[in-house]
Amino acid sequence: MPRRRRARPPPAAAAPPSTAARPRRASASPPPASSSPTAPRVLHEPARARAPAPCP
Repeated sequence: MPRRRRARPPPAAAAPPSTAARPRRASASPPPASSSPTAPRVLHEPARARAPAPCP
């Protein structure tokens, strides 16, 4: 029983670091990444204003 539990944690712990390292490198390499998140935010704002207008 204890052997199985010990074997399960290692793979899970090894997975997070790999995924965390990928986003860090991707966000650091592309400078426009900061502008991309701002674009969706601006699109969400007008989308909300347009949605309520046509509904009524």
